[in-house]
Amino acid sequence: MRLISYELNGAEGVGVMVDDSGFVPAASAASDLPATMLGLLEQDGAIDALKGAADGRPSGASGSTTRSTRMRPGGAPRKSR
Repeated sequence: MRLISYELNGAEGVGVMVDDSGFVPAASAASDLPATMLGLLEQDGAIDALKGAADGRPSGASGSTTRSTRMRPGGAPRKSR
């Protein structure tokens, strides 16, 4: 499973690749999933929920890397506690 951060039509998001060019955005998989990579990694069960939503989706069902820009996975840095 490959997680990605992307920008599509001016909106940033995270998703999971379903093949070499198609991906499923987290927001379309389940509305309660985090919108950032950090949030996706920190929320218990979020990755499993995204994986389950992406299983069986056909290539390019929701997004294509040819129409989007992959982003670096960090986002804004967090403050140390």
